[in-house]
Amino acid sequence: MTDNPIKAEGGPFASIADALVYIDVAPSLGAYGGAELRAWVKAHPYLLDPVLDQTFKAVLQSVKDAEETRQAALFGVYVQLREDCRDYGIDAAFDDFAWEAAETQAADALRRIRSEALNAEKDYSRTRSVQALENAVLSWDHAEKAAADANAPWLVRTDFAVFRSIAYLKRYRVMHRQADSDNAIRTLDALASQLPLASGLRLTCLINAGIGWRDQASREQSREALDQAIQRFTQVVNDYQGTGRTDTQVVGAFGDRCRCLFLRYQLTGSTEDLREAGRAYEAWLAFKPEIDPREADWQAELAAELAGHGMAS
Repeated sequence: MTDNPIKAEGGPFASIADALVYIDVAPSLGAYGGAELRAWVKAHPYLLDPVLDQTFKAVLQSVKDAEETRQAALFGVYVQLREDCRDYGIDAAFDDFAWEAAETQAADALRRIRSEALNAEKDYSRTRSVQALENAVLSWDHAEKAAADANAPWLVRTDFAVFRSIAYLKRYRVMHRQADSDNAIRTLDALASQLPLASGLRLTCLINAGIGWRDQASREQSREALDQAIQRFTQVVNDYQGTGRTDTQVVGAFGDRCRCLFLRYQLTGSTEDLREAGRAYEAWLAFKPEIDPREADWQAELAAELAGHGMAS
């Protein structure tokens, strides 16, 4: 191939326009799962930088406005693939893309199984019945096994494992099976360690692992579990603050960290724990979060404790 845009004179793509040239000459969507493009993305990681997100979206919108339907479709695929590379890792994103593009019976079956499991989750959210909860857990058990049996890409299996773990944490809250919480947290921690630092899926894993530890701490009045929860929420705050990614979840982690620090103060009676909870509270309120009325009681208690110790801001 003599006119290979990957090896075009002038080196790496210098602009979004260069990326559009490559996409325009791509013979088919299947080319995006090819080894050549995968290698190119690895060689040009700067195009995955979040600072370019708005630029890519603006170019995509301009192509749509110009009614360049084919080019818009191809570029839209590239934009999504680019985001997936950043969120899950380049190899994981390309493996998943190739799997979906192949349109195999196995891929179709897993999409159907996933849909059924999500419907089971919705049924539990609607009814809050134990039977519906058990059905949701069993649905995700089945989905995870089916993905393994089909030798699905890592990203597909990871997606199922996260949903399954969250379902197990829900069952722990209702039925208090320690193994449910332990297994879920172990899975979420393992997945978080394998995902890119700023991945949205890693964020989901860390937050739910923190919630799992918090639930254990509340049930068992365990300082150790509470410290583990605080560690997960603090990790979210430190890793994601200022990245511009999933801000609502990150702000939620600020609130969860504050609540856990206040719970630790209630366990220990330590003024240093109270002071730390107060600092966390100020950091959370700086984002002007939407306050859930159901959360008002503990916040009022924290404010009263801070005032009583002369720490009110």
